[in-house]
Amino acid sequence: MKGVCYLTDNKNRKKAVVIDLKTLEKDEESIHEFIDVLVAESRKNDKLIDWEDAKRKLKKLTLPIHNSKLLNHKFSKASPLSTN
Repeated sequence: MKGVCYLTDNKNRKKAVVIDLKTLEKDEESIHEFIDVLVAESRKNDKLIDWEDAKRKLKKLTLPIHNSKLLNHKFSKASPLSTN
Protein backbone atom coordinates (compact mmCIF):
# COMPACT_ATOMS: atom_id res chain seq x y z
CA MET A 1 0.00 0.00 0.00
CA LYS A 2 1.41 3.38 -0.98
CA GLY A 3 2.42 5.48 2.02
CA VAL A 4 2.87 2.45 4.29
CA CYS A 5 6.27 0.96 5.15
CA TYR A 6 7.31 -1.90 7.39
CA LEU A 7 10.28 -1.74 9.72
CA THR A 8 12.03 -5.10 9.93
CA ASP A 9 14.64 -6.66 12.18
CA ASN A 10 17.96 -8.13 11.02
CA LYS A 11 16.15 -11.37 10.05
CA ASN A 12 13.72 -9.39 7.88
CA ARG A 13 10.76 -10.03 10.24
CA LYS A 14 8.20 -7.22 10.28
CA LYS A 15 8.34 -5.37 13.59
CA ALA A 16 6.54 -2.06 13.01
CA VAL A 17 4.52 -0.10 10.46
CA VAL A 18 5.10 3.49 9.44
CA ILE A 19 2.15 5.29 7.85
CA ASP A 20 2.72 8.55 6.00
CA LEU A 21 0.48 11.22 7.53
CA LYS A 22 -0.53 12.54 4.10
CA THR A 23 -1.73 9.06 3.17
CA LEU A 24 -3.66 8.84 6.43
CA GLU A 25 -5.33 12.19 5.77
CA LYS A 26 -6.24 11.27 2.17
CA ASP A 27 -7.54 7.76 2.78
CA GLU A 28 -8.24 7.33 6.48
CA GLU A 29 -10.83 4.57 6.00
CA SER A 30 -8.44 2.37 4.00
CA ILE A 31 -5.73 2.85 6.60
CA HIS A 32 -8.12 1.80 9.37
CA GLU A 33 -9.06 -1.29 7.36
CA PHE A 34 -5.36 -2.02 6.82
CA ILE A 35 -4.74 -1.75 10.58
CA ASP A 36 -7.68 -4.10 11.24
CA VAL A 37 -6.09 -6.65 8.91
CA LEU A 38 -2.73 -6.27 10.68
CA VAL A 39 -4.35 -6.83 14.07
CA ALA A 40 -6.27 -9.87 12.82
CA GLU A 41 -3.10 -11.29 11.28
CA SER A 42 -1.18 -10.78 14.52
CA ARG A 43 -3.87 -12.69 16.44
CA LYS A 44 -4.37 -15.58 14.04
CA ASN A 45 -2.62 -18.05 16.35
CA ASP A 46 -4.24 -16.83 19.56
CA LYS A 47 -6.06 -19.39 21.66
CA LEU A 48 -9.82 -19.24 21.10
CA ILE A 49 -12.21 -19.43 24.02
CA ASP A 50 -15.85 -20.37 24.12
CA TRP A 51 -18.26 -17.40 24.21
CA GLU A 52 -20.08 -18.78 27.27
CA ASP A 53 -16.75 -19.13 29.13
CA ALA A 54 -15.83 -15.57 28.17
CA LYS A 55 -19.18 -14.28 29.48
CA ARG A 56 -18.68 -16.12 32.78
CA LYS A 57 -15.20 -14.63 33.16
CA LEU A 58 -16.46 -11.13 32.36
CA LYS A 59 -19.29 -11.43 34.86
CA LYS A 60 -16.72 -12.20 37.58
CA LEU A 61 -15.05 -8.86 36.96
CA THR A 62 -16.28 -5.83 38.85
CA LEU A 63 -16.52 -3.80 35.66
CA PRO A 64 -19.89 -2.36 34.55
CA ILE A 65 -19.72 -4.38 31.31
CA HIS A 66 -21.22 -7.40 33.10
CA ASN A 67 -24.61 -5.68 32.91
CA SER A 68 -24.25 -4.97 29.21
CA LYS A 69 -26.81 -6.27 26.70
CA LEU A 70 -23.78 -7.35 24.65
CA LEU A 71 -23.10 -10.24 27.04
CA ASN A 72 -26.55 -11.69 26.37
CA HIS A 73 -26.53 -11.01 22.65
CA LYS A 74 -26.78 -14.02 20.32
CA PHE A 75 -24.12 -13.54 17.68
CA SER A 76 -24.62 -14.67 14.11
CA LYS A 77 -22.34 -17.51 12.95
CA ALA A 78 -21.73 -15.65 9.67
CA SER A 79 -20.63 -12.50 11.44
CA PRO A 80 -19.40 -13.19 15.00
CA LEU A 81 -18.88 -9.51 15.72
CA SER A 82 -22.25 -8.40 14.44
CA THR A 83 -24.46 -6.61 16.97
CA ASN A 84 -27.62 -6.82 14.87
